Amino acid sequence: MAIQNLLSLQKGQKGVISSVDTQILPSKLYEIGLLPGTEVQLKFTGPFHDPICIAFGKDNTKIALRKSEAQHIMIEL
Repeated sequence: MAIQNLLSLQKGQKGVISSVDTQILPSKLYEIGLLPGTEVQLKFTGPFHDPICIAFGKDNTKIALRKSEAQHIMIEL
């Protein structure tokens, strides 16, 4: 499996989080469940691919992330 950052996903594509840079990103992302091993799916992107909307978890929770945040979340495709 290839490891890339979250920005490499295409709309509708899924990946599994392999690591999150906790020194850059707020701990709130961990608290809501964006942990290594979590499957995420890219739902929508804004103009110029910023922000992006991802869905994750059993209840298909959706959150928007800035491009500057998404580049620090590594996923396996």
